Amino acid sequence: MKSGNWLLWALLLSVITVCGASAYKYFVTENYSFFVEAACDSIRQECYQRDCSNPDDCPPNGLSVYKVFELPASEFKNCSDNSCVNICPSREQQCIEIPCNSQSDISCIGPQS
Repeated sequence: MKSGNWLLWALLLSVITVCGASAYKYFVTENYSFFVEAACDSIRQECYQRDCSNPDDCPPNGLSVYKVFELPASEFKNCSDNSCVNICPSREQQCIEIPCNSQSDISCIGPQS
């Protein structure tokens, strides 16, 4: 056995360990969060606002006035669409709304702005 082989085996074992830990975190336990955007009525509540006059500045959902929810990845399978309005906001689904006024660099619109 060459003296450099142990280093190669240690490196290979490290790579396998990191890949296994990542696969466990992201595929088995789904231990991360999704941030989803849903349509928002700025007359009744405070909403995020972005300029969609240039289509390149707007995401595929086309929402210029929206609200943002954070939910665990494991709960995303319960959403009927990408906005998750059927389960958000909800105490049972661990889905929370992120208020616009908590962001300093985002434009807000609505009754509280």
